[in-house]
Amino acid sequence: MKLLLVEWLDSNRHDGWTSIESLGDLEDGLACCSIGWLLSESKSSVTLLAHLSLTKHGEPRAAMGSLAIPKRAIVKRKDLTGALEEGTK
Repeated sequence: MKLLLVEWLDSNRHDGWTSIESLGDLEDGLACCSIGWLLSESKSSVTLLAHLSLTKHGEPRAAMGSLAIPKRAIVKRKDLTGALEEGTK
């Protein structure tokens, strides 16, 4: 499985009573960064898995922490698979 770093923009909001002046920072969205194993990719989204449980042969068996990111929200992505393989040598 590929390991990806994905930079993306999420919605942003304030809770409760907030001054009108301080609401301007909502316009650009919230910059996010996620790293995970690529489960699937479609025309409209990328789904990452945060945690994998492996068999004794190193094959993925179960996962926890899935996140589907809409492609229109993705600013940048980088494949980290090679860096991971280098680190295990």
